[in-house]
Amino acid sequence: VDMTDDKRYTLTAETEQLIKNIDERVEIDILATEAQCTTSGAIVSDPYGQIPIAHEIIRRYPQLNSHISINYVDLSKIPAYIMQFPEYSDVLDYYYIVIKSARRTRVTSFFEMLPSLSSDYSTFDSTTQSSSLAQSYTETYMTSLIKTVTLDKTPVVAFVEGLNVDGNSSEFLEILELNGFEIRHVDIRREELPDDADIVMLAAPTTDLSRAQ
Repeated sequence: VDMTDDKRYTLTAETEQLIKNIDERVEIDILATEAQCTTSGAIVSDPYGQIPIAHEIIRRYPQLNSHISINYVDLSKIPAYIMQFPEYSDVLDYYYIVIKSARRTRVTSFFEMLPSLSSDYSTFDSTTQSSSLAQSYTETYMTSLIKTVTLDKTPVVAFVEGLNVDGNSSEFLEILELNGFEIRHVDIRREELPDDADIVMLAAPTTDLSRAQ
């Protein structure tokens, strides 16, 4: 039961419905000890104590569905854990979170979910604001990634490159990935579009397509 005045640990009705309908095993591996996740100020880069807030929100997921479980992985004791995921071995580190099912694996981190942990983020001006955003970002990331690892099929977006794109689409692509899309970058000058692409995306091209393209 969330006894806080601002209901900071309460998930939205949409998240609760989605999580309750999951009928397959999902594991959430947190690459830290439980003590490190519950102690405010455990790391210098968390001056607002957001990690314990985010951790408490993550703990709500297995409470909603017994198919979901949380494991704590102490990399100082099990360094070989990272080798289970060769596609992520270059990025996995302390305070990362691995969400996995029998279908696929996705990775995030407290640093990705919590903007105040970033050295270039300086707009937090109160504990209330910090708590609210910690709740919002954590739920957004965790719900989206749990949904992604349980999809029957991951929709594929072919992102067309090689047309002198005007602008930066990286943030939009990150949003698509967070919502379960697989992004494939295709240089239209040298490559064919993948046959299994569900969406073809041309982001503000400044060069016309040729007849062959």
